[in-house]
Amino acid sequence: MKLLPLVLLVCLALFGCGGDDEPSAPAATNTPAASATEAPAEDAGGDAGGEAEVREMFEDYTQALADRDWDEACDNLAPETTEKLKANITQLGVTNPPSDCEGLMNQLYDTIDKDPAAKKTIDDITGSAQVDKVTITGDSASVSWSATVNGQKTPVTQSARIIDGEWKLIDVN
Repeated sequence: MKLLPLVLLVCLALFGCGGDDEPSAPAATNTPAASATEAPAEDAGGDAGGEAEVREMFEDYTQALADRDWDEACDNLAPETTEKLKANITQLGVTNPPSDCEGLMNQLYDTIDKDPAAKKTIDDITGSAQVDKVTITGDSASVSWSATVNGQKTPVTQSARIIDGEWKLIDVN
């Protein structure tokens, strides 16, 4: 079975692009947006620290993926992302995927690591992913980032939200 096209789709979905290059609209709040060039207001609308914390969370997530540290990777994801991950793994032909994030990550990467081209693709993404811009609106953020895939810089926009005082990544539909 030729896995590369599906694995690429799942790899990018892991990072939340789902093939959508348009930024997702942050949740509506009464707090004005803070762009990457503006200093966020302290504790404005539950800002939870702002841009630096979003960037740090994203870097922790990509490093955890590179290290195959599923506990750390899953700690940086919003709960709804686990359901999307499960659906993506089912697309790879797994008939009875695990229900927990760590098990899903392990299943996905077991599949990816068996295909050298797929492994190279995910390693290229995790190795080159970098945040270009963070826009915060209240408890939501839009993270514009890019990664080099097959020699081409690929822009991606992903959402994040505050859960229990910490920023968590959300997979985009």
